[in-house]
Amino acid sequence: MNDQWYSLRMRAADCEARHLSGYEDILPMEEIPRAAQDVAARAFGHVNGQPESINIRIDHVEIAGTFPLLPVCDPVALGHDMLPLLAARCGASLDVMALWHALQRLANQPPLRGAALLRTSGELILHGDARGVRVSHFGLERGQRAQLAQQLATISDQPQRILEALLLTSKALAAPGVLAEICLSDDRGYPHGYFASALTGYVRLKALKGEQSGGGRVFLIDDATPLTVIIEWLEERPMLATTDFFRIDTV
Repeated sequence: MNDQWYSLRMRAADCEARHLSGYEDILPMEEIPRAAQDVAARAFGHVNGQPESINIRIDHVEIAGTFPLLPVCDPVALGHDMLPLLAARCGASLDVMALWHALQRLANQPPLRGAALLRTSGELILHGDARGVRVSHFGLERGQRAQLAQQLATISDQPQRILEALLLTSKALAAPGVLAEICLSDDRGYPHGYFASALTGYVRLKALKGEQSGGGRVFLIDDATPLTVIIEWLEERPMLATTDFFRIDTV
């Protein structure tokens, strides 16, 4: 952990400051110049539209720890068929359908910059002037990215998209008080999502929305952990993923 690491973040918005696309990563210093060019090009070419503004921020960070990359499940069943199966597997301890209903509410509203939080008691929290919690400051240990992308390419023609989501949710699920996540991409024309928990790993939810529908993400959190503790972990703590427990299961 003695290398020089930098956090690279990008946010693109339209003329009304609405979120169009974003990017998060922690990279070694020597990879930052090329990566910054790549994310700028990505913002200009994004399917959600041409941005009015692109903010790219680069900060030196001290790595505060590691988290395990979740195993991936790539089911044959479509997302709507997987939801009741996940609910049955998780039981009352993880209310999968409550998460899904909260996500459906968000998908019909203007997109948040981050995630909503759902307490197990049923309270829906939109932190930060209703902008949501933005999971940030996560990356991969050296030498892992190409191999992971190659493995994920066996289940998707967009392995980098899955890797970015997998990193985000793996960091979040390692946080105290975070129990599960459900997510739908807000990219136009991409109908897939995922459910993630320590019990299930990262489960792909295929064809879960119409091509023109919105998206979002919701974290299920317990009632006991202070919100400040959860948000500090998600937004502020620089951490790198390890791949000791990573695998891909197809069912």
